[in-house]
Amino acid sequence: MGDNPKKVSSILKKFAKKYGVQLLAVANVGNHIHIHMKLGNRFGYKPFIRAVTAAIAMAITGVSRWKKIDLKFWDLRPYTRVVVGREAWIRLTKYVRVNQLEGMGYSREVAKIVIGYPGMEKLSSA
Repeated sequence: MGDNPKKVSSILKKFAKKYGVQLLAVANVGNHIHIHMKLGNRFGYKPFIRAVTAAIAMAITGVSRWKKIDLKFWDLRPYTRVVVGREAWIRLTKYVRVNQLEGMGYSREVAKIVIGYPGMEKLSSA
């Protein structure tokens, strides 16, 4: 993995500042990223996500406008949803935390137990 996590973190911070996006939590799992963010306005998302996805792909692969390779970096488009309500906020916060722990090497099951993810109570008492 090398210094890729540092590159990704730097890119996220740079474009968050540029587009008025507040990064509430980030989980870089290696092959995907979870971002819990708060937009300054609804028009900030599209330029932010376009800039971030392009910059990450270029930083990791070394591709640029002048140096092209035949490689597909992203498998899917970013998945986005608006969080409405306290329960949804808490669920998202825990979900991102589970993925942060996974990124640090914990198994998904252990990470869920560690943070008390819903539905894992039965496993933690065993």
